[in-house]
Amino acid sequence: MLRHLFFLNIFSLEENVIRKGNWVETHSGAMFYVLDAKEEEINVFDIIHALSHLCRFGGHVKHFYSVAQHSLMVWKYLKDIGHGTYIQILGLIHDFTEGYMVDLPKPIKEMFPEYTQLEDNLFNIILDSFKIKRPTKIEWDIIKDADVAVLFHEANLLDINKNEWAPKINLHYEIKEELPSVVKNELLNKFNEIYNDYKSIYL
Repeated sequence: MLRHLFFLNIFSLEENVIRKGNWVETHSGAMFYVLDAKEEEINVFDIIHALSHLCRFGGHVKHFYSVAQHSLMVWKYLKDIGHGTYIQILGLIHDFTEGYMVDLPKPIKEMFPEYTQLEDNLFNIILDSFKIKRPTKIEWDIIKDADVAVLFHEANLLDINKNEWAPKINLHYEIKEELPSVVKNELLNKFNEIYNDYKSIYL
């Protein structure tokens, strides 16, 4: 079904411009075409607002825990194990596509390779929009390893490991329920801080 949803040649008309696929309305009121995303349409405020309101693990956790909180933890983990600004910003924004495409639990996402490809394409557009260089395989493997370590830590602390699918990993980071508005400001401030550092070094 996803093949038909995402890969048919469906076109929409917006202000006399032909756009591919359907659009979703973002928090700011923009019409965002996931199949036809443009660099200039990427809006960090929309992305961070959405991530602050999206719950991890499909909502099957003991209390609300957002994708934004996860993003901050991945950033913190990478920083704490000694990685520099470039790897840190990749970790901070690694789930930015979910601001437009939501957070599909990994076991479901793995069944739909077309969805993963679409997500990968959108992530590259997001990187290009911020003029952040695309990672090498080695660099991206660092992000994936950090993401998995944090995933296992979260699963154990959020009581979503009753079937023992995740190793007993404790990264010694606290997980608590926080208001989306608070986390939104925290993630936005951290993004601005790390992005400014990145620009001062690489741009």
